[in-house]
Amino acid sequence: MFDKKNFFINFSQLSSDMRKIFNEFLSNKNPIFSVSEKHWTPNVDIYETKNDIVIKMDLAGVRSDDLQINSEKNVLVVRGMRHNHSPKDVKHCLQMEINYGEFMKKLAIPDKYDVNRSKAQFKDGFLIIVIPDKKTIKIKIRN
Repeated sequence: MFDKKNFFINFSQLSSDMRKIFNEFLSNKNPIFSVSEKHWTPNVDIYETKNDIVIKMDLAGVRSDDLQINSEKNVLVVRGMRHNHSPKDVKHCLQMEINYGEFMKKLAIPDKYDVNRSKAQFKDGFLIIVIPDKKTIKIKIRN
């Protein structure tokens, strides 16, 4: 049976709770929910050249000391941390699009590439990993 009295009491409580959440959101210097509270995933470009596969990862604001690259079989794992260095006296966040915190990206590398001979460079906010194919073996000639 429909209980009109309890319905309006519950609805009134819900309305009050929603108003409270909305007001807290507007008055808080940090958003209620932020993607940066969990792992985030950096943007990546992957392309092949004549003898290599190149991975270019967008890591603006990440220090090279906060990066770690591992490989297991043919899976490349890049992890790290982007620290939030926002001023402590922020009154309100008007927009928050940059992800902070820990990140991880797993990349399956095709078998024709030799992950063990990878070379990485971190420059201008980009991590560039070059992985040669297994056919290309550079042999140094000594004099």
